[in-house]
Amino acid sequence: MKQRSLEEIQRDIHMLKRNQQEVMLRLTNLENELAIRTAAHHQAAEQPPAVIAPLQTETPAAAEQPSASPPPPPAPDQRRDKELEMKIGGTWLNRIGVVAVILGLAYFLKYSIDNAWIGPIGRVSLGILLGLAMFGFGEKLREKYSGYAQGLLGGGSLALFFSIYAAYNFYELIPSLLAFAMMALITVLTVFMAIRHKSLTIAILGIIGGYTTPFLVGEESGSLVGYYAYYALLTGGVLAVSIYQKWNSLRYLSFAFSHLALVIGAIGFFTFSPHDEVSSLVYSVILFLYFLGIASIYNIRQKRTSTGGDVSLILMNAMFFLGESSLLITDLFDSDYIGFYVLLLAILYMYLSRLSHRLNRSDRMQTYSLFIVAFIFVTLAIPLQLEGFSIGMAWLAEAIGLAYMAKRLQVPRLFYGSMIVLALGTCATQIELFNLEYEDLFLLNIPTLMALFMLAAYYGIARLQEEKPTVARVLKGLLLFFLFEFLTLQNEHYFSLIETDFFSSPRQISLSIIWMLYAISLFVIGLKRHSRTLRFTALGLIGLVILKAFFIDLAELATIFKILLFIVLGLLSLGISFIYQKKKHLL
Repeated sequence: MKQRSLEEIQRDIHMLKRNQQEVMLRLTNLENELAIRTAAHHQAAEQPPAVIAPLQTETPAAAEQPSASPPPPPAPDQRRDKELEMKIGGTWLNRIGVVAVILGLAYFLKYSIDNAWIGPIGRVSLGILLGLAMFGFGEKLREKYSGYAQGLLGGGSLALFFSIYAAYNFYELIPSLLAFAMMALITVLTVFMAIRHKSLTIAILGIIGGYTTPFLVGEESGSLVGYYAYYALLTGGVLAVSIYQKWNSLRYLSFAFSHLALVIGAIGFFTFSPHDEVSSLVYSVILFLYFLGIASIYNIRQKRTSTGGDVSLILMNAMFFLGESSLLITDLFDSDYIGFYVLLLAILYMYLSRLSHRLNRSDRMQTYSLFIVAFIFVTLAIPLQLEGFSIGMAWLAEAIGLAYMAKRLQVPRLFYGSMIVLALGTCATQIELFNLEYEDLFLLNIPTLMALFMLAAYYGIARLQEEKPTVARVLKGLLLFFLFEFLTLQNEHYFSLIETDFFSSPRQISLSIIWMLYAISLFVIGLKRHSRTLRFTALGLIGLVILKAFFIDLAELATIFKILLFIVLGLLSLGISFIYQKKKHLL
């Protein structure tokens, strides 16, 4: 590369300085011109109005004079006041006016009926003409007065719905099938107008009309299959509109109405013939796939971040479908395998959770919500399919699996789920442990197996949570408590199996000895592990044994057993006291 000479560099620096001076000169001129204009504007504002001079032709010099600066923007408070004024005057009064016109029409029709002015055909025709007129004017004013046009369109939709309903239900002028078709057409037209005008209010009016049409028309409109087919098509259309216009509120509205339609159809509110559960089950599956697709699969495919509303819809859809489909399947088929059906649903949600994590990793909310549904379904499937001691064992196994997943995947929230299931498994195990009287074998019985499995579950989960010392200590403390309880119950179980008058008293001495040996074991472990908690627990249990010996055993034991108990108790107490004296420099 050619080296530049010193003269060239100096020449470039000189040119840069000259350019800088020219730029600064231009900025100074602009500032002066702006100051002159501002001063002239303030001077004109302060001077009194001058006498109007005769009109003169504008000279070229005058034409070149700068125009007055635009008025400053309104303050935030003034802007809010203007927005409120426009909302009241331009929107609220419009809606109130539409409602007032509809009410006035209703009162006019009632008055005309009372005075026999207009016949049924005239009344219906008047309502239809009013509705069409409001539709026409709303469409005509769409470009210039959008908000005003929306109110007219909503009022026209209501007028048409009421007129068709009156023609069918009040005056019996048209058959049910024609009324149904006309109301469906009004619904489609209203939704089309809502999309055209981008008005959520009009869409809600049309959707409410569409969902209530079968109820307005009545039970003579067709079969149950046709009833469900209408609602399935309507719900699909509403969800498509909600995606196209991004109107999420339509999803929740259609969810409520579509499931209400399912409940009404399934309980036989309408006298459809034939009335079967198969069509209700098929419609339930269609709704489930609809809302699962729009709340979950659509977001996964589009890589959208789920909102709180999406998560709520995922949970509601899962719970509603589980309840509805389980009841219908129980009526149709053998209910002995309903737990496996719930487990299949759990596997589906587990797959979707994994799919969400793989394809849309940033949407952690959706991944967690799908996994929570799977977790709930697995937990519910256990008592639905199993019985007796198997329920507790399965719940304990699930708790261990969730704790392991929380550790492996580094997702602490999974650990809370494992604690919930661990509590359920513990409760089920406790119920079995307190039903030992039906077991004839000592120790070699199902409750013993359950207790040992529960203790192993507590120990395993505590080991998985060693990085959280407080949680691990609580779990280990519960483990020691349940072990103490198990030994106590086994002692009671053993003496309930033998029948002898003489050995009725050893029940209490054996219990005291078991408690004392357990306390000694805790004390020794506490010494080896330098755990003050274990040592204090051991001392507390020894104190409990001493209280039991003086207040219970003295009254119930035979003399020979009293001698044996107090000698053993005294020797053990002296031994522990000697250890404290010997190890006091370590303790």
